[in-house]
Amino acid sequence: KILAHGQNPENGGAHIVTYDTPSGGEVFSVGSITWPSSILVDPVVSRMTRNVLERFLK
Repeated sequence: KILAHGQNPENGGAHIVTYDTPSGGEVFSVGSITWPSSILVDPVVSRMTRNVLERFLK
């Protein structure tokens, strides 16, 4: 399931996706090389990351 699509020129940009695995797990994938460094400076990225980690740790 695509949750978000980047807004880069010429229809570029990373997708944020999630899917359920057959074994009952869940995958969250961010196709962006800048996501890790953005966690420290972008409150939205930081909060999204925290929300995902909290959900997965339940």
